[in-house]
Amino acid sequence: MFSLRVSHTRVLVWFLSLSLLLIFQNQCIPGESPTEKSRSEGISILDGSISKEGIQDADPSEKTEVASPETTEGQSETLPEPNESSPELIDPPLESAERNPDAEGNCNQEDCISPPLAICLDSNTQRLYDAQGTCHPTEDRCVYTYTDKTCSGVCKNGQCFDQTDLCNNTTCDTPSAPKCLSGTVLRTYKAPGTCKDGVCAYTQTDTTCNFGCKDGKCLTDPCANVSCKTPTASKCISATTIRNYYNPGTCNKGTCTYPHADQTCPHGCQGDQCKLGPGFTPLTPFRFLDTRGSATPASDSTTCVQITGKGGVPSTAKAVYVNLVAVGPTGAGFLTAYPKGIAQPTVSSLNYTTGQTVANGAIVAVGTGGQICIFVKTATHTIIDVSGYFESTSDFFPKGPYRRLDTRSGTKPGDQSTQCYKVAGQDGIPSDAKAVFVNLVAVEATAAGFLSLYPKGIARPTASTLNYTTDGATANGALVRLGTGGEICVYAYASTHIILDVTGYFGALSSLSAIDPIRRLDTRTTSLPADQSTQCHQVTGRDGIPATAKALAINVTAAGPSKDGFITVYTDGSPRPNTSTLNYQQGISRANNALVQPSSNGKICIYTTASTHIILDITGYWEKTTTGDPCSGITCNTPPPTTCVGGKVLASYAKTGTCQNGTCLYQETSTSCSWQCVGAQCIPAPPPPPTQNTYHPVTSWQTASQPVTSGSRMNILDLRYITLHYNGGNLDLDGSDNVYQDADFVQILRNMQNSYLVSRGYSLGYNSAIAPDGDEWEIRGLTYRSAANGCTSVNRPGYTIIIPVSTVTTPLNAAQIQGVKAAIARVRAAAKAAGNNNTLTINGHRDVRPLCGNGGTACPGNSIYGLIQNGTFK
Repeated sequence: MFSLRVSHTRVLVWFLSLSLLLIFQNQCIPGESPTEKSRSEGISILDGSISKEGIQDADPSEKTEVASPETTEGQSETLPEPNESSPELIDPPLESAERNPDAEGNCNQEDCISPPLAICLDSNTQRLYDAQGTCHPTEDRCVYTYTDKTCSGVCKNGQCFDQTDLCNNTTCDTPSAPKCLSGTVLRTYKAPGTCKDGVCAYTQTDTTCNFGCKDGKCLTDPCANVSCKTPTASKCISATTIRNYYNPGTCNKGTCTYPHADQTCPHGCQGDQCKLGPGFTPLTPFRFLDTRGSATPASDSTTCVQITGKGGVPSTAKAVYVNLVAVGPTGAGFLTAYPKGIAQPTVSSLNYTTGQTVANGAIVAVGTGGQICIFVKTATHTIIDVSGYFESTSDFFPKGPYRRLDTRSGTKPGDQSTQCYKVAGQDGIPSDAKAVFVNLVAVEATAAGFLSLYPKGIARPTASTLNYTTDGATANGALVRLGTGGEICVYAYASTHIILDVTGYFGALSSLSAIDPIRRLDTRTTSLPADQSTQCHQVTGRDGIPATAKALAINVTAAGPSKDGFITVYTDGSPRPNTSTLNYQQGISRANNALVQPSSNGKICIYTTASTHIILDITGYWEKTTTGDPCSGITCNTPPPTTCVGGKVLASYAKTGTCQNGTCLYQETSTSCSWQCVGAQCIPAPPPPPTQNTYHPVTSWQTASQPVTSGSRMNILDLRYITLHYNGGNLDLDGSDNVYQDADFVQILRNMQNSYLVSRGYSLGYNSAIAPDGDEWEIRGLTYRSAANGCTSVNRPGYTIIIPVSTVTTPLNAAQIQGVKAAIARVRAAAKAAGNNNTLTINGHRDVRPLCGNGGTACPGNSIYGLIQNGTFK
């Protein structure tokens, strides 16, 4: 009992003392609350935790969240422990505390279930808080008790680990995302990683991105999958000059550039093409020759006639449309019309028999002195009428002429047979030619009949091109459109041998509209024209022929004439010319072609001397009185420059080309270079290094993560000098074992390369290096331009050699001197083999750096520079 009373008495005394102390504090320290006082004394009781000042986590960087909002790292509750000098502290029952149940934030016993997280007091001690807390007896907050535990191994991040168990259950399979260290270097991390002290580490690789680094990725080659095979369209660069582009081109940063050549347009350049020149001009028919007033031309004789400068034909005309007439032949024979100045071609322009008067239209090139010649096989009077001409710049191109077909050397075509023949793309006629002018001959016919000439790919027209009998050979000229595959077809009504001579072609841009034959007139279905009668017919503004047509290509036939006579076709409204278009004999059907000009109201007239049925077919028209030839006057002798493609292929072009549609085309030849293509020529591989020194290619030391690259390829033809450099001070030339070996120099080069990539963002700038044993190690070599001299203008003509030595004053040993000499000899030999005849003088970095405006430099040091000056490296 006594003891119990003493105990009660001690408790009472303790409470009285505590009360007096609190009163005293409130009176002696104005404005300081009991809670603030307890914090200042090192005991702070906050919501959800109690923190003891001075106790910290052993690792300050490790931060632990606590459950209560105001609890901070390291906070804990510290209560006085009972001992002999302090009274026993017993919290009064919660229900005895003075509290306001309705006050905001009042502590509730049921809410004290969120203790702070466990923390490490030091590397061995873990503090754990009880899950259930209690409400503080006087303050509106939760209080949690704790237990300090000594870890058997180590305490980290509020947890106990065995010393060897920090990485237990840790899987390192989530490396950091790739990132760009610079604009050209990409760093990647490889999984799985390794765990140490609970931290994952991953192997990292740095890669130089040849085309730049962005957003954690190497940018792809902008020229990948770019095929520079579609050159830029031609364009006018002046009023008289057009620039033509050619393939193959070269790609740079995703953009194709193409070689080009400029050509002069004789008639000017407009709309990015050469302007058209004048072409066919129809004339009122003019009689240039009629031998009936003089001696009959003898057999096997030739008569040449001046064509230009008469009848409206200008001196610049290159071809004329003529109608040839044989009158009163003494026997079967033929006429051949051709330009003066060439050998007589083995073709016929007109065929005749004894006593016949026959005609045939032809286009004949104008020859020397503006003349054409007529060869007469069998004596006959001859008439030449000209009804139009083709200017020198016309899109009609006269040919030899040449014989495309002669069935007499094979099988005779049968009755009602059709044969097709390719004309375009051979014998000098371009594949895109629009139409040809031919002379068609029927020979040795088995019966009277006709030939129809038409483009392949259409239904055979009802029009005839040539009518024949069994009485000798019959000829007729024709303008015919080229059909499918550049072919024309010939239909024979009655079996006959066929001869086809091509006398010229019309280009793709011709204003000639070569059409499928249109039958405009056939009097056999109406009434028979009388003797000396004239009929005029509308030929434009109908049947698909525009009203603006200024000239027509026609075929006219006299069917069943009552007696001998002729037909003249001419322009309505003009006086009838004293010429003939077609001559015929009684009872024999004949046909002939003509180029005729309609009147302003679109009509032509047909005059007949002897009654005969008339058939009129239209085979083409011009909407202008002149056509144009964009190639006229163009000389294709300015090919595009020889070009290197992709560093390995040399594209060259023929010295002369051909003009097509106003554009000069040159034959392109691609050559694969055995080593590389530089400066528009193939460069052979450099000669092998001398046998006394080993040459180490760049692949012997570079790594995949640090490749030697550059966007500037060396042009060996630019080299003018070889510059020597030194590098020292930070080199351990003998390695850790003080014995020099190749592995030491490999590491030196790798260190230098890494320094360039990190500090400068590009590859090591020298072309090669000479090791202490005299070996030459390739860096940029003859592949990439130097980047060591200070500026592009100095780097371009220089090959740079670096000689690593210990200090700037260290003299070179005999092996290094020999190695430098061998490297100089090798570079000079490679330059000479490529066609560079410069001496390639030897200088030091101090000689060229001031040329870049960067001031002077001591490089390569007096020791090496002295060898340059005394001629050791001459």
